[in-house]
Amino acid sequence: MTSFYSGNVNEQKINHMLDYVKKYDVDAKPERVFDLEHVADAHRYLENSKSFGKAVVVED
Repeated sequence: MTSFYSGNVNEQKINHMLDYVKKYDVDAKPERVFDLEHVADAHRYLENSKSFGKAVVVED
């Protein structure tokens, strides 16, 4: 999932994507997980040219 807006998303498309992930055992885990206290570190990680994949910030 992502935080940008796309008007081209609907329930059928999301279900199709989730079915694909399940069927083909796609590793959809985030590359890094940060807590809310370290959101600045998450931004630095994403801006770094060595980052790969998605980062998630969780609230404790």
